[in-house]
Amino acid sequence: MKLIDAEHIIEYIVSNYRNSRKIVEVGVGRSPEIAIGLEKKLPEAEIIVTDVNPHILEQISNCHRIKTAVDDIISPNMKIYKNSGLIYSIRPPPELQYYLLRIANIVKADLILRLLTNEPLCIYHPKHKIINYKKTVLHLFKLKNK
Repeated sequence: MKLIDAEHIIEYIVSNYRNSRKIVEVGVGRSPEIAIGLEKKLPEAEIIVTDVNPHILEQISNCHRIKTAVDDIISPNMKIYKNSGLIYSIRPPPELQYYLLRIANIVKADLILRLLTNEPLCIYHPKHKIINYKKTVLHLFKLKNK
């Protein structure tokens, strides 16, 4: 399903993370449009997408230079996330928000969550802020070491 705010999410990430050497999307599912947009606009960055379903990742890896990794964030392979400037997730289920924050905190990467409109944020961190950027609302956790 196409995101109506995909272009704005891409634009925000490009303008704020253009110097990141590595960006990871967690739980890409059947909507790799953000990663594809980042791949085009940030050719120097390593773009990685993860999912628990290897069949979904096969479809993505056959079409793009985006790297794919099968991973379960409840028991993550931390090598995937190490040295990331940004970790993000589009519509993560509420029960996985904690695990996303935990991974970002361990590797000291910023975390962006784009939730469904009516879904609550189920985690707290003092470095959290809500970003209203054009037609999108993002939850940003500034965890990256400067």
